[in-house]
Amino acid sequence: LETAAIQKVISEAKDGDVLVFPKGYYVTGTLALRSNITIRLEKGAEIVGSRNMEHYYDCGFYHNEMKQTISLIYALDCENITFEGEGKIQLSGDAFVDFDTFLPKELEGVETTKEYDEQMVIAGVKRPTQPIFFNNCKNIKITGIKVFNSPCWTMVFSNCENIEISDIYVDNHNRIPNNDGVHFSASRNIVVKNSTIPLFGARRISSSQTSLVSIHCSGL
Repeated sequence: LETAAIQKVISEAKDGDVLVFPKGYYVTGTLALRSNITIRLEKGAEIVGSRNMEHYYDCGFYHNEMKQTISLIYALDCENITFEGEGKIQLSGDAFVDFDTFLPKELEGVETTKEYDEQMVIAGVKRPTQPIFFNNCKNIKITGIKVFNSPCWTMVFSNCENIEISDIYVDNHNRIPNNDGVHFSASRNIVVKNSTIPLFGARRISSSQTSLVSIHCSGL
């Protein structure tokens, strides 16, 4: 587990620093970002969320639906953050669900076809609720990376402004509930372009109380 080492580099970074992840696997729990940094994932680099909930913590933001916000990567009250490169973020969503328990529970014991079962929403256990989370942040840019296997809302922007998302690829399991591709709430000045984001689950892109949004994407 490389949480402590990665967090030390982030916390000690200077304004304008570019933190480069070369090819390799970086298994980690919760990471807190800071302002004025770029995180570059080179081709073959993969940040992998721990499959153990004990390696995650509540970031302090309380959501009226999801309650405590538990993330792999989060930023509160930050600005000028960029994620870029050809690498991946693996959110390990399959570790936090029960593939043997269907929702709604009324269907338990009902005989169904294999095709129906493969589309059935399954029950989640305790899980990271907003795996990549930004609150009250501005000037956020995410470009080029691939994000997959989310346990819940994949990327969440709450009360943020000046967000640019481009050339990303999101791929989540179609039976895990609530794993929206990108979720915006009370955010402004948003551009999402040239990206592929899943159509299954709740929604590919979701927004509430959000203004000035430009979206040019395709869905899985």
